[in-house]
Amino acid sequence: MKEKNSMNFQNIVPGLVFLLFVFSGCTNTAKIQTNKTDQEIRASVSEKDDKSSARYEQVSLALASEKGCLSCHEGIEIINDNMQPFLLSFAKKQYGKGSGYECAICHEGNPSSSKKEEAHSFLIPNPSSMWVLHEGKGCAKCHDSKGSITTLMGKPLSQPVGGELMSGQLLSSEPSGVLGMDYTYRMSMSLHSLMTGIASKTLSSNGVIPKGTFPYGNFDTIDTDGQIPRVGSEKYKEWVGTAIKSGFMRIVDKVDEIPDFKKGVNLFGSEEKAGFSDTYRKQCARCHVWGEGRNKRGDLRASGCAACHVLYGNDGKYEGDDPTIKNHETRPHPLRHRITTAIPAAQCTHCHTRGRRIGTTFVGMFEYDYIKDGEAPPFDEHAKPQEPLFTKEYLHVRKDVHFERGMQCADCHTSIDVHGDGNIYPATVYQVEITCYDCHGTPEKYPWELSVGYGTPVTLDGDRGIFKGGIREYLLTSRGNVKANWIKEEEKAYVVSKYTGKKHEIPLLKDITLHDTFKTQQGKVAMSTIHKHIEKLECYACHATWAPQCFGCHMQYDRKAKGTDWIATSKKVNPTTGRQTVTEGFGDLSLENRSFMRWENPILGINLRGKVSPLAPGCQVFYTFIDEKGNIKAINKHYTTSTGHNSPTLAPINPHATSLVARTCEDCHTNPKSLGYGTGNSRSAGKLLGDKPLFQDLSAGVYGDIPDAKTGRRQTPGIEDFPYALDQLVVRSGKQIQNMPLPEDRPLNQEERNLVEREGLCIGCHQHYGTPEWENMVKKYGRTW
Repeated sequence: MKEKNSMNFQNIVPGLVFLLFVFSGCTNTAKIQTNKTDQEIRASVSEKDDKSSARYEQVSLALASEKGCLSCHEGIEIINDNMQPFLLSFAKKQYGKGSGYECAICHEGNPSSSKKEEAHSFLIPNPSSMWVLHEGKGCAKCHDSKGSITTLMGKPLSQPVGGELMSGQLLSSEPSGVLGMDYTYRMSMSLHSLMTGIASKTLSSNGVIPKGTFPYGNFDTIDTDGQIPRVGSEKYKEWVGTAIKSGFMRIVDKVDEIPDFKKGVNLFGSEEKAGFSDTYRKQCARCHVWGEGRNKRGDLRASGCAACHVLYGNDGKYEGDDPTIKNHETRPHPLRHRITTAIPAAQCTHCHTRGRRIGTTFVGMFEYDYIKDGEAPPFDEHAKPQEPLFTKEYLHVRKDVHFERGMQCADCHTSIDVHGDGNIYPATVYQVEITCYDCHGTPEKYPWELSVGYGTPVTLDGDRGIFKGGIREYLLTSRGNVKANWIKEEEKAYVVSKYTGKKHEIPLLKDITLHDTFKTQQGKVAMSTIHKHIEKLECYACHATWAPQCFGCHMQYDRKAKGTDWIATSKKVNPTTGRQTVTEGFGDLSLENRSFMRWENPILGINLRGKVSPLAPGCQVFYTFIDEKGNIKAINKHYTTSTGHNSPTLAPINPHATSLVARTCEDCHTNPKSLGYGTGNSRSAGKLLGDKPLFQDLSAGVYGDIPDAKTGRRQTPGIEDFPYALDQLVVRSGKQIQNMPLPEDRPLNQEERNLVEREGLCIGCHQHYGTPEWENMVKKYGRTW
């Protein structure tokens, strides 16, 4: 906290997006004389000189007075059509003028000054920066309740701020009036800010701290307002309170900043363990809203609200009409000076490309080898291989059906999913409020006939119903909040895309059942005839036909290597530009790679809600530690968790790879990998091999040279204390041999595996093939072909 206290937050704002529009042209500018006319000033700037083109040090007093910021930035886009009337009104009240002065409502500065240096004095480059919001400036002037911001990372501010200009909500975007407020406090506590689950589970899944505890996040933070959510309907608040009391929902009152290496050694008593927390800071902590994106293709974005609401292309090039913004600079630019709630999935993939990889999966992308080879096909029109994106290269597999039909992430996910509700939740399963049932219902009930909490162990009495706002009716989430683009018209339901405006009719399972319009007989049997599938399985257990499975995370943490500490970086910002200052320190991954990638046949297990869910590696760490003197202290090592499991981890996941074509019955009922036994480890294999895997025993390794050759060396070292395959969660004797991240997560138990497994079912009849008994069965039951 010493760093934060030493900063002047009035001037230090670590965003980048709005800087690119108002505070452009800091260097390489022509010196302009004060007695020149505006035409002479502009003529003196060579349009052929990319480094000085259309950049101004000074304009005339008359022009500055008339046009304000537009005296230089003429052509810049209106920030938002709905916001513009309010901004103009505020500008007229504060400055006596509208157009060209509304910029200063957000960015401040001196819009009537004729000199650039004076005009940009006390400028706020990114009004959406989290640091700016905690001063009550920028977005917080309008999008927070009056005086609702009272702390910064749990420490009290000198006075409450927020809502200086207004704190109302547009019913068109939030018809219930109980969700669109207090964004600063909510974001500060949310997973997009703290990453509480990833930070803590990085440690607990590798035996550093007890499993099921969540003491760490990106920053020291205290939730000062208690467990009742700041926003949401009364039903939502009732459900959250009930779920917390039941023990199903977890919240934490505070988190500490995950320690760097030096502090980690003191806390954990081990350099090896401290390496895990430092690795998180150097690798995982890039994607939070207090900091900007990494300066790599695809990772480019702003911080704060603009991280999501201001769109960046993968290459960070400006496509607007502000003449002062040029694309020759190394720093990135947003596509346009626009802030929007019409957010496409490609904006989400600036962050959601590692871990669960749900962003890239949703749009149909599956990555090549982690270490890029620079030669990934197919080749482009110039016969060149792929240009790396997010530092990786990709295959196309299959888009999520919602994306195929033109929907985006924001069409399903809610304000609380993204911004939180003011509580500190330790994992996404606690913060995210939507389920598939919210739109599609079940074969027996429409969505509005389901209870609040349906699909979880905690439900409220009665039907959840709908929300009536004027002449419209809206569907509710599983926890009882309205979603403005989910509408009900008579007995039909629609999703109106926030990005395209297209109205998508929702297939309702009850209608499909009543009218018997199932696309296939298999679908009818799976969803309607065998009703326990709906009760016991997540929809995506079958309908997610693939998932990115990165097997084996081989990390070499080296104290001699230097890496960017992304948490420290986000707290050190340039007072002039508002850009974060990249802060490096010793200790980073000098090597990282995986064993192999798969997309097909995800393993199945039981998640927090007690339902069957796909699993994916997350992460299966084998750890090598090299100290500051170059000594190898650990090699290919795995650990033991507080629950006694091997640390390599398989985690429940909604892959975001939903398909109308579901997994086949055989894919679950006759596939040993799906049950958790591993590829090829069938019942018959178990009788022959016991608990040894049929494929990929990591303890075996590969010699691969002439037997007894004096110069022969092993090609692949064995990891002797892990005699299993990476796609095994359990062995045939019943032992669980990998970790799962939450205490409630588990493999299918023996009874469930026996119930599901139907290997050998065919042989019940076909063992009699060619005998009179076979002919009798054919006469009685007929042939299947």
